[in-house]
Amino acid sequence: MIAIEPSGGVGDDVRRAGGAAAAVGAPIPSKAFFTGGFGNPIVSTIEAMVSTTLSVLAVMLPVLAFGAAVILIALAMSRLRRRALPP
Repeated sequence: MIAIEPSGGVGDDVRRAGGAAAAVGAPIPSKAFFTGGFGNPIVSTIEAMVSTTLSVLAVMLPVLAFGAAVILIALAMSRLRRRALPP
Protein backbone atom coordinates (compact mmCIF):
# COMPACT_ATOMS: atom_id res chain seq x y z
CA MET A 1 0.00 0.00 0.00
CA ILE A 2 1.42 3.37 -0.96
CA ALA A 3 0.74 6.19 1.43
CA ILE A 4 0.94 9.68 -0.02
CA GLU A 5 1.77 12.26 2.60
CA PRO A 6 0.54 15.85 2.40
CA SER A 7 4.12 16.99 1.95
CA GLY A 8 4.32 14.92 -1.23
CA GLY A 9 6.68 12.36 0.29
CA VAL A 10 6.34 8.62 0.28
CA GLY A 11 4.89 6.97 3.40
CA ASP A 12 6.65 4.69 5.85
CA ASP A 13 5.14 1.55 4.30
CA VAL A 14 7.05 2.03 1.08
CA ARG A 15 10.30 2.77 2.91
CA ARG A 16 9.93 -0.36 5.04
CA ALA A 17 9.15 -2.50 2.02
CA GLY A 18 12.19 -1.14 0.25
CA GLY A 19 14.34 -1.97 3.26
CA ALA A 20 13.01 -5.52 3.37
CA ALA A 21 13.58 -5.98 -0.34
CA ALA A 22 17.11 -4.65 0.01
CA ALA A 23 17.80 -7.04 2.89
CA VAL A 24 16.57 -10.05 0.94
CA GLY A 25 18.31 -9.00 -2.24
CA ALA A 26 21.63 -8.22 -0.57
CA PRO A 27 23.05 -11.78 -0.58
CA ILE A 28 22.20 -12.45 -4.24
CA PRO A 29 25.19 -10.81 -5.98
CA SER A 30 27.71 -12.01 -3.41
CA LYS A 31 26.53 -15.64 -3.41
CA ALA A 32 26.58 -15.74 -7.20
CA PHE A 33 30.06 -14.22 -7.30
CA PHE A 34 31.65 -16.50 -4.72
CA THR A 35 29.97 -19.76 -5.76
CA GLY A 36 29.65 -19.25 -9.49
CA GLY A 37 25.88 -19.56 -9.20
CA PHE A 38 25.94 -23.01 -7.59
CA GLY A 39 25.10 -21.62 -4.14
CA ASN A 40 21.92 -19.90 -5.30
CA PRO A 41 19.56 -22.83 -4.57
CA ILE A 42 21.07 -23.35 -1.12
CA VAL A 43 20.78 -19.70 -0.14
CA SER A 44 17.26 -19.49 -1.58
CA THR A 45 16.22 -22.57 0.41
CA ILE A 46 17.63 -21.07 3.60
CA GLU A 47 15.86 -17.77 2.88
CA ALA A 48 12.57 -19.63 2.34
CA MET A 49 12.98 -21.61 5.57
CA VAL A 50 13.76 -18.48 7.59
CA SER A 51 10.84 -16.55 6.10
CA THR A 52 8.46 -19.45 6.78
CA THR A 53 9.68 -19.73 10.36
CA LEU A 54 9.28 -16.00 10.94
CA SER A 55 5.80 -16.04 9.41
CA VAL A 56 4.70 -18.87 11.69
CA LEU A 57 6.19 -17.08 14.70
CA ALA A 58 4.44 -13.85 13.72
CA VAL A 59 1.12 -15.68 13.93
CA MET A 60 1.80 -17.95 16.90
CA LEU A 61 3.56 -15.63 19.34
CA PRO A 62 0.61 -13.27 19.87
CA VAL A 63 -1.69 -16.27 20.38
CA LEU A 64 0.72 -17.79 22.91
CA ALA A 65 1.18 -14.44 24.67
CA PHE A 66 -2.59 -14.03 24.97
CA GLY A 67 -2.90 -17.54 26.41
CA ALA A 68 -0.12 -16.87 28.89
CA ALA A 69 -1.76 -13.59 29.94
CA VAL A 70 -5.10 -15.35 30.51
CA ILE A 71 -3.43 -18.05 32.61
CA LEU A 72 -1.50 -15.48 34.68
CA ILE A 73 -4.64 -13.43 35.29
CA ALA A 74 -6.55 -16.57 36.33
CA LEU A 75 -3.76 -17.55 38.75
CA ALA A 76 -3.63 -14.05 40.22
CA MET A 77 -7.40 -13.98 40.69
CA SER A 78 -7.40 -17.40 42.39
CA ARG A 79 -4.67 -16.29 44.81
CA LEU A 80 -6.53 -13.10 45.59
CA ARG A 81 -9.68 -15.11 46.31
CA ARG A 82 -7.77 -17.40 48.67
CA ARG A 83 -6.48 -14.40 50.62
CA ALA A 84 -9.92 -12.83 50.81
CA LEU A 85 -11.52 -15.91 52.38
CA PRO A 86 -11.22 -16.13 56.16
CA PRO A 87 -9.46 -19.24 57.51
